[in-house]
Amino acid sequence: MIPQIYQVTITLHEATFFASHELDELYFTEPVLGNYALSYAMGWINSPYNRYHVGYAEDFPNLNERGIYITPAWPVRKPTYRIERFNCQSESYKSGMTNNAVVEAAGRQVLVKDKSNRYRNVITNKTVISANNRPQTGVIKLLKPENQFECHVISKTPISLPHYIRLGKFMSKA
Repeated sequence: MIPQIYQVTITLHEATFFASHELDELYFTEPVLGNYALSYAMGWINSPYNRYHVGYAEDFPNLNERGIYITPAWPVRKPTYRIERFNCQSESYKSGMTNNAVVEAAGRQVLVKDKSNRYRNVITNKTVISANNRPQTGVIKLLKPENQFECHVISKTPISLPHYIRLGKFMSKA
């Protein structure tokens, strides 16, 4: 059996971001698209959204049995970037500061600060202990639209490739 080999060119249609490196407040995207990310983006592997652990060992045996492999995608030309500042404010109705951490109300909670400087849920009268201590601002370096990447797909049998895929943290079109 002769393997099928496809040369694939991926053109970014939207700014694409994934955190390859995190240096203080700078979140940097490396100019390479990983083969695991591409396998998910091509739709060859389905992963549940509510899984909170890395599932490669569960997800990839099926793809291996089907005899499909995709190489990492490398830029065709020198990649171009854009830099954006972000602000991670909570989307909850109310949030407050306590002990160098942000405490936020989830759902329909109503929080009030008690005498010991802790937050209490007015409805349940329970102390809220889920403080979020996360960066509030930062800078992300995204790959600009129109960057092109090239990779190869090797398959035991003929396959059809999607016309576009979604990549990165923001599910950008490519």
